[in-house]
Amino acid sequence: MLIVPPTAATSKSYDDLCDVYILCNTQNYTAGDAFDNQLKASLTSLQQLAQRRSSYRLLQIRGPGITLMTSFQCRGDLSPSKCSECVTAAVQTASSSCPSSIGSRVQKNGCFLRYEQYSYNVEDSSVVVELCNTQKNTDPYFKNQVQGIVSRVISSAPRHKNLFASASVSLGSQKGSSAGSKLYALAQCQGYLSPGQCADCLTAHSSSWQDCDAAVGSQIHSVSCYYRFETYPFFY
Repeated sequence: MLIVPPTAATSKSYDDLCDVYILCNTQNYTAGDAFDNQLKASLTSLQQLAQRRSSYRLLQIRGPGITLMTSFQCRGDLSPSKCSECVTAAVQTASSSCPSSIGSRVQKNGCFLRYEQYSYNVEDSSVVVELCNTQKNTDPYFKNQVQGIVSRVISSAPRHKNLFASASVSLGSQKGSSAGSKLYALAQCQGYLSPGQCADCLTAHSSSWQDCDAAVGSQIHSVSCYYRFETYPFFY
């Protein structure tokens, strides 16, 4: 996979359409061939399903010489209209950033889109990317609060609708701290996972946020799940 650098991946924004990461398979299909036609049809179907208020959908096509799986998932708190808008934007991003690629993954703040020429609807906790805020807070109190809220959303997501959970907690006054007055976190698993698989995926990297060395925000994205915390609101 080729990683296409996104723009403002950790921007302090409510922008659901902001790219977090983009992955493109380095192998290409030929314009107008059977794979190209099926891919276009599948991506159109995903957009139509999102317009009909679906927040997650996975499609698979098997035929002579063709295997294609496509899917999208919106962040659990997005409204149907915002979900549809995000999926449409993700399809456009995949087309422009990964032209003719036989596989692509587009993670935006508000949704995730993927297509491959193989089946991928299995639990996979392999890390795709870790993003760290450049601001630091070395206060032990802040670290304890992060550990608590990350544990909270990781344990809650497998038990909730859309395998999604979010939380916020107030931070006490911290002398010399550049952090905000609240801490926000969320966790979500891909819709093809069972609750047990979701729990396994999230707990596999439950302490990886510490790799960011006292950062005031972090995103840990694996193939089948992710979690994030920040000192500013990034969900509704």
